Amino acid sequence: MKNLKFPDSPLGSLQAKDFIRELLVKETENRLGSEKGSTEIKRHQFFEGLNWALIRCAIPPKLLDFNELR
Repeated sequence: MKNLKFPDSPLGSLQAKDFIRELLVKETENRLGSEKGSTEIKRHQFFEGLNWALIRCAIPPKLLDFNELR
């Protein structure tokens, strides 16, 4: 497996990077979600604090305009 390199900008959280790495594992039996499906994915630390039962009622966060960061 090759090392996944993230760009320096925009910065991403360690949880987000870990989540992406675990989803991109080549061997399907070792990939996030391969054992317990979406339940395993929803329990990843990236989604900590998210109430999945109320997700449809939640107001989405404002997205950053990356052009403003330059």
